[in-house]
Amino acid sequence: MERFSIDVFTVSSKAFFEQNPVVQKPDTEIPKLQDVLKNLNKSINRELGRDYVNEAMGVLSLIQSFLPSTDEALVQKKAEFLDDLKKNLNEALNELDCQFDSIQNNLDQCLSNGVLESVQQSLENARAEVIAPEEDNRGYHKILQALCKNNGSYKSKNRQIDLNNCLARPMKNNINEEFSIIFSVNEKTEKSIQEHLDKFSIIQRNKTYARSSMFHHIQNFIKTQETKLKASCSREILEKKKEMYASIETTIKTKMTPCYEKAAKVKGTGSFMKMQKILTETIESLKEEMFSEVKEEVLKKFKTLKTVIAI
Repeated sequence: MERFSIDVFTVSSKAFFEQNPVVQKPDTEIPKLQDVLKNLNKSINRELGRDYVNEAMGVLSLIQSFLPSTDEALVQKKAEFLDDLKKNLNEALNELDCQFDSIQNNLDQCLSNGVLESVQQSLENARAEVIAPEEDNRGYHKILQALCKNNGSYKSKNRQIDLNNCLARPMKNNINEEFSIIFSVNEKTEKSIQEHLDKFSIIQRNKTYARSSMFHHIQNFIKTQETKLKASCSREILEKKKEMYASIETTIKTKMTPCYEKAAKVKGTGSFMKMQKILTETIESLKEEMFSEVKEEVLKKFKTLKTVIAI
């Protein structure tokens, strides 16, 4: 749709609807604004009508292209046109597939670095921030117990503690920059999925047909469908990005849940130290397996995105 610009009106609806106005109706600027809105509505309707006609012409031309013909030259041209579309589609999909593989390799490396740092830092971070922070043990005992009862998170009016988030931080820190590049919408680069999606097309830019040609209408129809499909894919990319990022913490929480349940049941004398020991030993024993699973879960979701977009 074409861009438009309008003047800024300092309207007064109260003065416009008064029975005995001090200000005359034209001076309220409401009539001017009404004219602008009417013209804008007409413009939008013209755009919608043109899009509808173009799409209808494309569908009719596509149907026509499959009808039998006695014109050998036209039959030959149809076959060449369809062959070109098939060839372009395969080339565009192969290119997109290669780009996804490259992006996946970069993501894999970032995740591998995240696993190494998580294994090295997770227990130390957890102890310092959540399990055994430097504060009054008597007050913190209840907080730690509440955290275990709530699967690793505690929230009050003045405080929020989340062990799952603490454990996930090294992994997130290692992929944040790569994520911002891969899923960038505004600053697109060769590492951006959206950049390659925008470039995707089975219509050759240097091959055009006369405006009255059946092939011209088919090209316009395909372009319209590509635009719709790309918009749908863009929404899918954003959703999968959220799922991938959330899966880091979700996977950790799932692995730690039996530990939380066990610690939450501890009562009596020395229960605070027992809870700390359960949490500490669990993290130590699970860390390599847990963070490797985090990596695999993120990559699995990325591969799912690839099958949706590039295949």
